Amino acid sequence: MIELQKLNSSQVKEEHKKLYQWACFICAEGEEERAMIEKDPYIEEAIRELELLERDPERMDEYLFRQKTFQIT
Repeated sequence: MIELQKLNSSQVKEEHKKLYQWACFICAEGEEERAMIEKDPYIEEAIRELELLERDPERMDEYLFRQKTFQIT
C-alpha cells in the first residue's frame, strides 16, 4: 500500500522512480499534470485518454460502471 500524502521524492529509491511518477499523476491537479506530460510519454497518453473520457458521457458512464464493478469484487 502506498500512502500518497506521505510520499515525497526524497524517500524514493532510483528503481521506484516510475512508480513514484504514476503516484504523483494519480494525485495531480491541473498544473501538476501538465508538468508531468514532459516527463513520461505514457503519462501523457493516460492524460489524453482521461480527457477523451471526460468529453464523452457514454464512455465516462462505461468507465464508472467498470470502476464500481471492480470495487465490489
